[in-house]
Amino acid sequence: MNIIAGLWNSNTNQVYPCTGNNMKTHLNLLLAALFLVSCSSGKKSVKSEEPKSSVLKMTPEKLKFTKPEFAVAGPGVLNITWNAQGEIAQSSEAVFRIVPKVGGIVREFKVKEGQTIKKGDVIALIDSREVADLKLKYLEGVAKGGQAWAKTQREKDLFEKKIVAQDNYITAKTAFERQNIETEMVKQRLLLTGMTESELKNLLKTKENISVYTLKSNLDGVVTKRHASVGDAVSSEKELLSVADFSTVRFEVRVNPGVVDNIKPQDNVKLYNGKLNETIEGTVDFISPVIDRASRTILVRVSMKNPGGRWRPGLCGLATFTVKKIPVKIAVPLGAITDIAGSPVVFVEKSPGMIEMRKIITGTDDGKIMEIKQGLQKGDRVVTANTLLIKAEWLKVMGE
Repeated sequence: MNIIAGLWNSNTNQVYPCTGNNMKTHLNLLLAALFLVSCSSGKKSVKSEEPKSSVLKMTPEKLKFTKPEFAVAGPGVLNITWNAQGEIAQSSEAVFRIVPKVGGIVREFKVKEGQTIKKGDVIALIDSREVADLKLKYLEGVAKGGQAWAKTQREKDLFEKKIVAQDNYITAKTAFERQNIETEMVKQRLLLTGMTESELKNLLKTKENISVYTLKSNLDGVVTKRHASVGDAVSSEKELLSVADFSTVRFEVRVNPGVVDNIKPQDNVKLYNGKLNETIEGTVDFISPVIDRASRTILVRVSMKNPGGRWRPGLCGLATFTVKKIPVKIAVPLGAITDIAGSPVVFVEKSPGMIEMRKIITGTDDGKIMEIKQGLQKGDRVVTANTLLIKAEWLKVMGE
C-alpha cells in the first residue's frame, strides 16, 4: 500500500505530491511555517496583558464608610523593652508608729484595725495626770496673767498721775511679762501634745476634760495593728498603733546582671497586673549594689502611686523596662501595616480619595511603631486606622 503525501496550493487548488527527495524539504517548510504561526500568536497574547494599577480611587461614600485615619511617615525612636515578674511590697518609709506624747490610761479607742484614717483624726482618749497638770497650770497662768495685766495698768495710771514712783510701775510690768513667759511655756507644752489653738481657747471657756489627752493621727493611712486595749497603761515610749500609708507602694523585681546596666534610677517603668487588669507607671528608685548569692540576680525597686489602694503588698505583676532607644529614619504605627499575598504592605494617600497600596520592607518594632527600611519616604501619609477595611476594598476592586 502506497502512502501519498502532498502540499495544498491555495492558488491552484491542487495538491502537489511529496515523493522522493523533495518530501523532506516540504516537511521542513511546513514545520517552519507552523513555528512562525505559534510565535506570532504568543506575542499577541503578551501585548494584550496590561500591568495592574496599585492606586485605588475611593468615592466619598467609601471614605465615609471606611473612615481611614492617617499618620505621616518619618523619623522615630524605637523603645526596646524588657519584661520581668515582680511583687508589690510595702514601702518602709510609709510605715508609722503612733506613740502618745504623754503617759496615762487608755480610756477609749476611736479606730479599729484596718480602718482608714486621715491626718487630724482622733485615735484614742487617754486619762493623763501629766496633761491634767499642764492644763491646770495653763488655766492658772492665764488667770495670773490677767491679774498682772490689771495691776500693771493700775500702776501705770498712778505713775502718770504722779501718785506712785516709776519703780512701782516697772516692777508690776516686769511681773506681768514674767507671768506671760511662764504661761506661754505651758501653752507650748500643751501644743506639743497635739492640742490646737482652738482647743486651748475652748478649755478657757469650758474648763472641761482637764485630765483627757486626745491622741490624733499626724498622717493619712490605714491602721495595721493596735498594741494596747482600753484600760492599759501607756507611756510616751510605748507604741500604741501602727499605721501604714498605702498611697505609695514599691514593686520589687529581680534583674539579671546583663540587663541591669541598661536600667537607671528615675527610669519610667510600666506595671501590669492581670487580676486587676490595670496598667500603671512607676519610677526606679533603688538598684541594689550587690548581687544576691542564691539567685545571682540584682534587686530593683520601683516606686509607684497606688490610687484607691488596689495594688496591695504581696500582689504579683509584670514590669516593663525600656532598656534601649533606637532612632530610625522612617517609622509608622504598627496599625498601618497589613499584608497582601504574604507580603507586608501599607496604604498611602497619594491625593484626596486616591489610596495606593505600597509594598514595604520592615525592620525592628517596639510594639507601637515599626521601622520601614524600604517602600516609604519621609512625609508619606499612611493609613493607620481601619486599615483592614481599606484592604478589603482594595482586594475587591484590584484583586490580589
